[in-house]
Amino acid sequence: MLLKRYFLFSETLSLSLSVHRNEWWSFEIVALMAGVISDVALAAQTVVLSTATLMFMITFGVAIATNVRVGNALGAGDVKAAKRSAVVGTMMGLCTALGSSVILLCIRNFWGYLFSDDEEVVHLVASVLLIYSIFAVFDGAQAVTNLTF
Repeated sequence: MLLKRYFLFSETLSLSLSVHRNEWWSFEIVALMAGVISDVALAAQTVVLSTATLMFMITFGVAIATNVRVGNALGAGDVKAAKRSAVVGTMMGLCTALGSSVILLCIRNFWGYLFSDDEEVVHLVASVLLIYSIFAVFDGAQAVTNLTF
């Protein structure tokens, strides 16, 4: 019985690790493809990937804090407080994702200068960040809801 549960857990864990590995490899493949296209594309992709990681981590921090509060409330046996913490934390995470996305949208024409002096790179970063700022809201929303619920 215990061995059967162990193998079920192992299968679930290996599937989860496989998904994370595939996500990591997809970023690496995109970097390799950008390097084949041009140096400018590779530089812009590096800036956008660093920006995406930063944006995700901001919202992910709110998600972790929400998860801790919900867990503490459940551990104390207070289901009402756990539900309240989940809802408030999710709203805070969504507002954080939306707010940081709006800020990024406003500074997208200048953001590239933090990483490069090349005008071509900065222009390409600004054009990609226009699209990414929309995606960042949904990426932040899934970060918050995956950990909270």
